[in-house]
Parts: sequence; structure tokens; C-alpha cells
Amino acid sequence: PAVATGPLVAERFLGPAPGAADWRRRFDRRAPGRPPVVLSAGAWGAGTRLAATARMLSAAGYLPVALCGRDERLRDRLSRCPRVAALGWEPDLPGLLAATRALVDNAAGQTALEALATGVPVVGYRPIPGHGREGVRRMAALGLTDHAADSWELLRLLDALTAPSALRERRIAAGRRLFATDPTDVAARLAEMVADGGAGVMTPFS
Repeated sequence: PAVATGPLVAERFLGPAPGAADWRRRFDRRAPGRPPVVLSAGAWGAGTRLAATARMLSAAGYLPVALCGRDERLRDRLSRCPRVAALGWEPDLPGLLAATRALVDNAAGQTALEALATGVPVVGYRPIPGHGREGVRRMAALGLTDHAADSWELLRLLDALTAPSALRERRIAAGRRLFATDPTDVAARLAEMVADGGAGVMTPFS
């Protein structure tokens, strides 16, 4: 039998993040009054015009928090941009995400799912070819995230998603509904079926 489940993310993204308060203090010290927005480039720092996007967000009054993954050259380049927090591989991603107002993502991958689990709205922007482009469009079509076709739309969406708004609440609620079913529970049930010789009947999960 085939069973559809929610995405698999680490459990620490699904509950309160102990490190969030410390991240909020750090962001406030760095750029008081500026809403922090995560700019994700994945583990490899992949993407186009990342520095230009960071500068644009900064000029619009945000604090871009750039996740550069393991690309130290990208981190060094973004560190030279004024009012941009450029980070490398960050172990406390649950705390960081919980302390920010939105994620600008280009791949519709694991970081986007972790943001949705944390309750952070996601905007797809300048997606990478292949799975990134298709994933960003599909998630937006399902009402889970938003897709900014250009820089003006990106800023318009961030203005709506980072402040209290009906759009923000809809996106947070839609994202969290993805995780109503724990895929590890389904996997455990399937393992029990195999251990019993496949004799059991798999019941549907909602």
C-alpha cells in the first residue's frame, strides 16, 4: 500500500527553540529595529546574485541573515556588505529561524521545510534550475509559500509576511499543517508489517 505523509524534519524544529531568545538579542544588537530575514543559499552556497539580493534587502530596511553553508568565499564576500549578517554552517538553525520573520529561499529544499515547521513564512526567489525551480513553483501553487518573480514582488511579499497580516497567518497555518502526520510513525507501522510477514493491513493516515 502507498501512504502519503508529511515531510521529515528533525523534531527540534517542531517545538519551542531554546536558542531563539539569544538570536533575537544578537540581531537587535547588530541592527536595532530591522526585521531579520534569512537568505538561504543551501549547504554549498549555491545561487545567483546573492550579494545583490542581500544589499537590496538591507536597503529596504531588513537585516539579511545570509546562510552561506560551507562556502567561505561567499561568506567573506557577503560580510563586506553593510548591515548584512553572513553566517557559515550554523548548528542552531531552529533557534535562528524562530528569531527571524521570513525565509528567502531558492531551492524549496530542506531549509524551506524546516522554516515551515518552525512557523516562518517562505518566499521563493531566483530558484536554482531543476528541482529548485519546480519546487518553488509547486509549493507556491499549493499555498504553502510564495514565489517572487522579481525584486519588487520580493519586497512587497516581505512587507506583508514580516508584519502581522492575514497572509502571514495563512502561510504559517498552511505550513504547519504539513506536519500533522509523523512519517516515522508510518515507517514504524510498515516495519511491523514486514516483521509480521506482511500479513497486516495498512490503515490510511490522515
